[in-house]
Amino acid sequence: MSFQVAVIIVVALAAVVLGLVCYHLLSRLELLERSVAGGLQPPSTRLSREQFERRFRVAHARSEIARELDTGLLLIVGPEFDHDSELRVTIETLARPDLLTVRSVDDIDARELGVTTTPYLFIVDERRVRQAQPVASSNDVIAALKTFA
Repeated sequence: MSFQVAVIIVVALAAVVLGLVCYHLLSRLELLERSVAGGLQPPSTRLSREQFERRFRVAHARSEIARELDTGLLLIVGPEFDHDSELRVTIETLARPDLLTVRSVDDIDARELGVTTTPYLFIVDERRVRQAQPVASSNDVIAALKTFA
């Protein structure tokens, strides 16, 4: 084998390794973009590996919801959302019901989305979760709808 062939082989191997490193870094960047799209804030303390992975799973699930909704509100409700509840009456009388999607906690994996209690509200704007919060009263839903007015 000549010196030139050996150099070509070494350069080719270096190019493959560089390509694999770039692929790995770009996939990590995509995960970071999904966590931003999922609406998670930076942690206030150092996270363990398990906590970090859990946050990314939640962010990924939330970014899927954001992609599906594009713009609007997602209200996740539980068994408290019956026919006579104040929240249901408020939702039925909204001026812009097209901005609100209501899903039952039984229809989705609430734990994967980081939903701790129901009702829970996701505010999605331009395929990004801008805010995720528990709903204390129907006024929270009305205030969230005003952000789109």
